[in-house]
Amino acid sequence: MRRQKKPPKPKAINFELIPPMDGSHEPEPYRILREIRDKHHPDLWQANIALAWRKNFKRDVDGHLVLGRCVKASDLNRECAPYDFVILLNREVWQDSEFLPEKKRALVDHELCHAARAHGKDGEPKEDERGRPIWRMRKHDIEEFREIVVRHGCYKRDLEEFGRALLAKQHQNPLLPLEPLPDVFAEQVGSLATDFNPERLAGSDAPQSIAAAGPDPLASEIAEASQKPAKRKTKRSRRKVLPDLAGNGKGSQPHA
Repeated sequence: MRRQKKPPKPKAINFELIPPMDGSHEPEPYRILREIRDKHHPDLWQANIALAWRKNFKRDVDGHLVLGRCVKASDLNRECAPYDFVILLNREVWQDSEFLPEKKRALVDHELCHAARAHGKDGEPKEDERGRPIWRMRKHDIEEFREIVVRHGCYKRDLEEFGRALLAKQHQNPLLPLEPLPDVFAEQVGSLATDFNPERLAGSDAPQSIAAAGPDPLASEIAEASQKPAKRKTKRSRRKVLPDLAGNGKGSQPHA
């Protein structure tokens, strides 16, 4: 008697839009978003920002565990839904009891820093033909936004450590341990409050995220390159020979 095949598992859905209101209750992520935006991001008051859970986040090939990500809606997205940005939150991390409110506020603050209004060459805010604000994605100033360090200190280090602890608790391979923070970096952080320049640099529209860092891929590439023998230079012409379209077996040189 043949065994009956098990029905295939349904495709997992790893995204879930968080409703702004749960009856008469405002969900915690939206409450934190509202408080942080009102206090630190008045330039985003016209932006329609949605929040969504990103479930089952896995480490990438470099060992990064994404904690949050800011995504700018394309023109087509804006035609389908009234959102200018969507902030994805790692559900497993956010709902962990050890992920304290101060870390949640710092994470949301970080992702909001990626959202910025686009300006023209004359310095005026840009609008589309419908009069809607045009937005852009803002890149990190250095390793972190200066105002985040001023408001929350070196919180990112705490988030990275938390990500490692969470991975270990989920019986996954832990990430490499972090080295202690150099004194010279601490001095630079202390000077950020006085050296802070509110002018924001232009960035790309690619989604920006914060993650717990893993092994350094650059160090691995350098180590591999040092073990490969050096290639000898040849004096042969590097000009490519094009195939003879006439089919006489000879090649023809490309014209300059």
